[in-house]
Amino acid sequence: TLNVASNAAGSPASVNLTGTASASAGTINLQAGTVPPSGPAINFGTFVAPTVTTAQAVVLTNTGSTSMSLSLGTTGTGANLFPQTTNCGSSLAAGASCFVSLKFAPKVPGAYSAALTITNDAGTGQGASLSGTATPFTITIDTSNPSAWVIDNGAITFKWNSTAAYLNSW
Repeated sequence: TLNVASNAAGSPASVNLTGTASASAGTINLQAGTVPPSGPAINFGTFVAPTVTTAQAVVLTNTGSTSMSLSLGTTGTGANLFPQTTNCGSSLAAGASCFVSLKFAPKVPGAYSAALTITNDAGTGQGASLSGTATPFTITIDTSNPSAWVIDNGAITFKWNSTAAYLNSW
């Protein structure tokens, strides 16, 4: 609950706040006139492809005494597999903070890496290194239990927990 006190009738006003938190990977302190420093190394871990992980947030804070320009990007061979959302604008006021929320969204198996880049009026720096691994989806067939699978018109159907998964013909 957010309470706002004022000299208006009915003060203080109250507003219930709700939201979803994401894990924080760290804070990067920035200053106008200084190239952004390297930040945290974020390893999203290993997941079965395709997937989208939970978000990891990086907080950017302008610890300087003047406003600065700000631009964010993702570079590297796996850049498109680390989508980002942000509440940062094109500038960051002195003493202000904003966040970048990053996810890992591999579509095929492999080890991937990229970098969150931060550009301000002094240049571009690697804000955070990003990595993650995607493994293939595998199915093991229990041939001792033929009631768990059915061959029909060349397609194999596997059944488990009252749910069926379908594979192409073999």
